Amino acid sequence: MKRLTMLIATAVAIICLTTQVTDAKQKSPKDVILKLYSDHQPKYQKEINWKDKNILTKYLSPELVDLFMKDDECTKKYHGVCNLNFDPFYDAQDYDDKPLNLKIKEVKSNRSMCEYRVSFFNITNIALVYRVVTTTSGWKIDDIVYPNGSTLKQTLSIPIDDVSH
Repeated sequence: MKRLTMLIATAVAIICLTTQVTDAKQKSPKDVILKLYSDHQPKYQKEINWKDKNILTKYLSPELVDLFMKDDECTKKYHGVCNLNFDPFYDAQDYDDKPLNLKIKEVKSNRSMCEYRVSFFNITNIALVYRVVTTTSGWKIDDIVYPNGSTLKQTLSIPIDDVSH
């Protein structure tokens, strides 16, 4: 009887864990963006640490996480700013105290990649295009296209020799 109870408890635990992993993988691409903006609100002193790989993997694709880590290594090596001299999720260095008024609209979608136009107010109206891809751990942000046409990956990929220190 004791053995049967243990087997049932183990089976229930496995089912619960599997369900949690499945639920995490089935989150929509839009949910990843909403979670990022929920967790990262610098004007309220609520920020994600984009130097922490474990935190970044919650939101970003492995390739983008690697680029953030390379930029962090550069800042440590040169004791200053390397490629990332702004908040990449707000395309800003400063924040105002007005409501963000976040709007997310799907622009393009297929099974493995989606694009969303993310618009909000921070000193001025800003519109970014988020590219979100499916990975083995669910939907993740893979790149951001800024109003000037540059992308986050391009910015983080500038060779270190080209960055003034």
